[in-house]
Amino acid sequence: KAPASRSGDYFAERHAQIYHALFARCFELHFKEQQEQWTQFATRYNRLLAGRHPFDNPTQRNFQVAQPDDVAEMLKAFDPMATALKDTRVESNTRFVTPGQAARRFVTQFERVKDFLAPLYPTEEGAVAGYDLSVDFRSNVTAEIEGSKIIDWSLDVGNQTLRWREPARTVPWMYGMPITLALRLAKDSPLAATPDPQQAAMDTDGQTVTYRFTDPWALLTFMQRHRDAENAPRQDSRSQLLKFEFPLRPQALTDVAQMPPGGKARVYLRVMVMPVGKKAPLFYPAVFPTRAPEWNLP
Repeated sequence: KAPASRSGDYFAERHAQIYHALFARCFELHFKEQQEQWTQFATRYNRLLAGRHPFDNPTQRNFQVAQPDDVAEMLKAFDPMATALKDTRVESNTRFVTPGQAARRFVTQFERVKDFLAPLYPTEEGAVAGYDLSVDFRSNVTAEIEGSKIIDWSLDVGNQTLRWREPARTVPWMYGMPITLALRLAKDSPLAATPDPQQAAMDTDGQTVTYRFTDPWALLTFMQRHRDAENAPRQDSRSQLLKFEFPLRPQALTDVAQMPPGGKARVYLRVMVMPVGKKAPLFYPAVFPTRAPEWNLP
């Protein structure tokens, strides 16, 4: 405990000086150890995962993917480092500011990522790696544009298919499985879909709009690229509302009046992700950290 200060008392003042000098040294040594552990972790993280999907900007066209073994390595290395950073052993009423604030924010963010990715790396003997997916088609009808002109929805996950208006069920997804969403417009629709150069994963023949995700992390690509930023919660969420927009054109000159403002259709679906065989949806992380910061950043 800090000694009581008594003005004009030489020995009390000297006692306080010794106390604060000793405390500062203990503070320095304790957080130096934390800094060393963080630096080792951050160096490995930035070498193996930073800038590699899904730890990247989800909108970029050409991206490198994180290797599953590298992700497993960093998930395993995370726990001892995070435990060390949570152990302050320093009184909260000191005049010292706890260093490594950016690193501690990273720990909070990555802890949620680790919990979400854990089913892909089960530790229980005999456990199946992967997720079960549940999909709610047309989940935000009030915000749709021309959504009523789409008469068929289907989502292919690996070799299984979920369809609109069919009984609800789950399908499994494992690392490496592709995902394809197909939206089919009515044949007698006055509007047709057109390709969008800004969406590399989208293709259309005019009647069917297809979104294909074939990278090994296809589920996360699908969710990250189409997550509805305007309506998405700022915190982690047990489901993700995904938005899909694509350009339209009139089928004939007489159909020009049918074009919506902005010339685009907009539809939504909601995805819930669960561990295989479990019913409780996982919290989807609000952030996948793209890089581990330096220790001394505020």
